[in-house]
Amino acid sequence: MYDVIGQGFSCPSLHAVISSTLLVSIAVYIRKHWFTLLAIVLILLTGFLEYIMVFIILLM
Repeated sequence: MYDVIGQGFSCPSLHAVISSTLLVSIAVYIRKHWFTLLAIVLILLTGFLEYIMVFIILLM
C-alpha cells in the first residue's frame, strides 16, 4: 500500500468553508433579508478572491 499525501492547493480552503457555513447559519437564524443578501455577497466574494489568489500563486 502507498501512503499518498495530498500536495498543492485545495479549493475551497477550510477557512472559506467555515466562514460560508457560519454566514449561512447566521442568516437562517436571524431571517433578515439584508443579512441574507450580505451573506451571499460575502460568500461569492470569498470564492472569487480565493480563485484569484490561487491563480496568482500559480503564475509565480
